Amino acid sequence: MENKQIDILDILLILAKHKKFIVWTTLIASIAAVVYSLVVPFTWTSTAKILRVQQRTNNFSFNSSLLSMGANLLGGSLQSSNKDLITIMRSRTFSDDIINKFNLIEHFKITNSDKLVMMEKAIKALTSSVKIYEDNETGIITIEVTTEDKALSRDIANYYWQKLEYYNMNSRHSNAKMRREFIEKQLVEVENEIDKYSSDLEEFQSSNNLLELNKQIESIINIYSDMKAKEIALELDIEYNKLNRAANSLVVSSLENELSILRNKIETLKSNQPENSFLINLEEIPALALDYTKLLSKIQIQKTVYEFLYPQYEQARIDEVKDMPTIEVIDEAILAGQRTGPKRALICITVFVLTLLFTVLLSLLIDSFKAIDDGSIQSQKINEIRKYLKL
Repeated sequence: MENKQIDILDILLILAKHKKFIVWTTLIASIAAVVYSLVVPFTWTSTAKILRVQQRTNNFSFNSSLLSMGANLLGGSLQSSNKDLITIMRSRTFSDDIINKFNLIEHFKITNSDKLVMMEKAIKALTSSVKIYEDNETGIITIEVTTEDKALSRDIANYYWQKLEYYNMNSRHSNAKMRREFIEKQLVEVENEIDKYSSDLEEFQSSNNLLELNKQIESIINIYSDMKAKEIALELDIEYNKLNRAANSLVVSSLENELSILRNKIETLKSNQPENSFLINLEEIPALALDYTKLLSKIQIQKTVYEFLYPQYEQARIDEVKDMPTIEVIDEAILAGQRTGPKRALICITVFVLTLLFTVLLSLLIDSFKAIDDGSIQSQKINEIRKYLKL
C-alpha cells in the first residue's frame, strides 16, 4: 500500500514539474478545436426513402412446342433486386449527371487545369457525401445526402430517385418497345410473304385453269379411264363385227368412225389444248402437282411463323404499356431542420481529452529519460514507471 502511494506521489510530482507544458498545450489545443468548430461550415443531411415496385413475371406459354420455345426466348422473368437499383445509383453515369446538373465542382471548390482530374475529385467528394443503403428486413432503400447547403442536400437526394425512376422507365420501356417493334417488323415481313405466295398461287391457278388440283386430277383421270375403257370396248366390237359381217359393212364403218372420234378426244385430252378449259392436260399433271405443292408449302410455313409471332406481338404490346413506375417513394427528401455537423461539443471534448492524455504521457516519458541520464532514480523505480506507462 505504501509503495502504491509513493508511486502516485512520484507521478503527481512529475506532472507538477511539467504543469505549464500540460496546461498550456491542452489549453491551446482546446482553443484551436473551438475555433475550428466555429469556422467549419455547417453541414445538412436530407434523406429520401424508396421501395422497389415488384415487377411482373411473364411466363407466357402456348400449346405448340414451337410457340413455347418462342415464349422462353422472347419472354421470361423480369425481376430486379434492390442491389441492382443501388448499383445503378452509384454508377459513374449517375455521378457525372448529378455533378453537372448541380455544378458540384464549384460547390466542392475543386480547381485544376485538367477537367478529368476535377471530375474525378468531384466524384470522390460526392461519394463521401452520399450514403445509399438498404434495410434488409423491409427492403427500403435510403438515400442520405450531406452538404453545406440544406437545399442542395434535399435536391440531390430527390434527384437520385427521380433519375432512377426515369432511367428504369426509359430503359425498360425502350426494351419493350424494341421487342415490340422487332416482332412487328417480322410480322409485316411474314404477311408480305404470305401475300406474295398467295398471289403466286392465284396466278398459277389462273394460268393453269386450276381450282382444286386434287379434285381436278381425280376428275381428269376418271374421264381418261372411261374413254380408254370405251376405246377398248369399241375395238373389241369392231373385231367381232368384222368376223361376222362383210368388210364394207355399214355397222363396221360406223363403229370405226366412232372409235376414230373417241381416239381424237383422247389425244385432245392428252394434248396441250383440252376441249374443257378446266381439265388438266395429263402430261402436265406431275409438274403442276409439284409446283402447286411447293406454293402451298411456302404459304403454310409463313402461316405457321405468323401464328408463332402474333401472340408474342400482343404480349410485347402489353409489356410496353405495363412498364410503368418501378419504384415507390416512401419519403421525399425535405429541408433538414437540424444541422448534421460540425458537432462542436464532441470536437472540443475529444481534442481536450486526447491532448491532456498526450501531454501527461509525454511528460512522464521526458522525466523518465532525464532520470536515467542523471541517475537520480533507482533502476527498480524506473522499471516500475515504465510498467505503468505501458499499462
